[in-house]
Amino acid sequence: MSAEKVVRVRDVMMNNYAIVEGLITVAEAIEIAKQRQVKALIVNKRNDDDEYGIVLMNDIAKKKYWRLIARRSERMCTRS
Repeated sequence: MSAEKVVRVRDVMMNNYAIVEGLITVAEAIEIAKQRQVKALIVNKRNDDDEYGIVLMNDIAKKKYWRLIARRSERMCTRS
């Protein structure tokens, strides 16, 4: 009988991430994720009694916020 190898969370977790404040916009979050080349953002605690949060770029894509941001960017470009 062979022993199964134990795979720990630390062995598969991402090592690159960015910490952001919860009040930033989705557009700002996407820009930070692009600049830092990360797919997850840790949302900082507001106070000592609060908890950390996480937002994945997949979450944003699933909610289709990127479409709103793209439309807004197009409008800004056509105004120039």
